Amino acid sequence: MAGAQKNIEKGIQGEAYVRDVIEKASELLGKLIRVYNHVILDFPSVYGKRTVEIDHIIVTDDRIIIGETKAANYVQTDYSEETWTLLNGVTTDNPIEQNHFHKQIFCSCFDIPREQVVTVEFLLEYSERSVRSHYPNDYVLGKDNLLEGICLLLSEGKEKLDFDELCKQLEKIEAKSAWRDAEHKENLEEIREIEEKTRTRDNHYRFKRTDTVKCPLCDGFLVFRYKPWVKKKLGNKKNTWNIALGCSNYSKTGCDKFIEPKKDGGQGFDDVEEIHIEDRMGWTMEERHVGTILDEYINLREENETLKNNLQAERSKNQAKDNQILDLKETNKRLEINVAKAINRAEEAEQECKRFKRFFGQVYIKK
Repeated sequence: MAGAQKNIEKGIQGEAYVRDVIEKASELLGKLIRVYNHVILDFPSVYGKRTVEIDHIIVTDDRIIIGETKAANYVQTDYSEETWTLLNGVTTDNPIEQNHFHKQIFCSCFDIPREQVVTVEFLLEYSERSVRSHYPNDYVLGKDNLLEGICLLLSEGKEKLDFDELCKQLEKIEAKSAWRDAEHKENLEEIREIEEKTRTRDNHYRFKRTDTVKCPLCDGFLVFRYKPWVKKKLGNKKNTWNIALGCSNYSKTGCDKFIEPKKDGGQGFDDVEEIHIEDRMGWTMEERHVGTILDEYINLREENETLKNNLQAERSKNQAKDNQILDLKETNKRLEINVAKAINRAEEAEQECKRFKRFFGQVYIKK
C-alpha cells in the first residue's frame, strides 16, 4: 500500500515537472501556448460508458500535442509490447499504446483529424531513448532531451489552424475533471475486471476498449453486464462466467437483448461482431505521418550519426591499410637485409674461390 502511494506521489511530481518544462519551453520560444492538464473525457465502449484521463493537452498554432507522463522504472521498455512490467513485478499499460488510445478517444470526441494531433510519451526515468515509436506522429522523450524535444515540437509549423472553440470546451472539461478522479478510478477497475473475465484462450483481450457492439434488436448498443443480478440470471454460483452482454436501452425501451457466454467458444463471445473506432470514425486509411521540426532534427541527427559511422569505418580501413603497409615495409626491410647478407656471402665465396688453382683434373690446391 505504501509503495502504491509512493508511486502515485512520484507520478504527480512527474506531471508537475513536465508542466514546468512546457512553460519553460514556451518562454524560451517567446510563444504563447495553451495547456490543459488532467483532462477526463467520456467515450462509449462495449465495456459501458467509460472515461479516459489525459495528462497533458497542449494546443499550438498548428497542432495539438497529447502528452503522457511516466516517472516509473520498468523491467523492459519494448515499444511494441502491449504491456510493460514495473520493477516490482506489476504489469501495467505500455505508455505508447496507452497514449495512442488517448489520441483515438480525443480525436473521436472532438472530430479532430488524427494528423493534427501529435502524441508524446515523457519517460522521466530514462535517457537515450529512441525518439520515434512505431506509430505515426508519436515521439518518446526522456530526461536528457525533454526540453529540447518540446521546444522543437512547439516551434511554428507551416500553417495556422483555429482551435479557439476546442480550447473553450477543454477549459470547461478541465475544470470538471478535477472532481472526477474517483469515478475514473472506479471505471478503470471495472474495465480491468471485465477484461480478465473475457480473455481469449491465447490470453489476449477479446475486445479493445474503443470497440462498440450494435444491438441487433434496436438502435442501442450491447455492453457488458457483470453485476450480481447477472450472476443470478445466469444461474452460476461461482465467480466465473458471471458476465454477459445486454442492451444499453434496457432501462429506456425495455429492449431485453441478452447474450450469455458460451463455454465452448473461447470466452463465450466469439460470435459477437465488434465495431472498431476506426470504422465508426471513417478512418479507412492509415494515419498519415506529418513532419515536424523535431523530425527534421531527428533525421539530421541520424544522418550525422551515419556519416560518423561511415567516417569511423573509413578510418578503420585506412588504419588497416597503413598497418598493412608498415608490415610490408618491415617485411621488405628484412628481405633487403637477407639479400645483402646473401650478396656478401656470394662475394666472400667468390673471393675464396680465387684462392685456389687447378692442379690436375678436378683437383685444386690453395695458392
